[in-house]
Amino acid sequence: MPITYTSPHHSAEDPSGLIHDVMALGEDFSGSAREVLFSWVMKLDASVDPALAAGALIERYGLNEPAPRSPEGWELIALLQETATQGLDSLRPRGTCGPRRRGRRSR
Repeated sequence: MPITYTSPHHSAEDPSGLIHDVMALGEDFSGSAREVLFSWVMKLDASVDPALAAGALIERYGLNEPAPRSPEGWELIALLQETATQGLDSLRPRGTCGPRRRGRRSR
């Protein structure tokens, strides 16, 4: 069953308008920027490139423009910019979620 979003800001790049709504909070946004980014990525259709989508949202929502924002809002913008320029792999913490090494365990 397909998901139907009712937000007027829904698009392929911003399913459910999540990024729009968080940015609209301005200085009132106090949530976790990483959790918002993760939620956004999980809502993207598999056919949508997160780097291209992030770049489109930066342009569409004017996220390169000065505006009153909370520190968490600025962190989300930085994460979107990093995603747009380097893709999602740049956001993965080093040493986690990578391929496991094969071989003997240390005893």
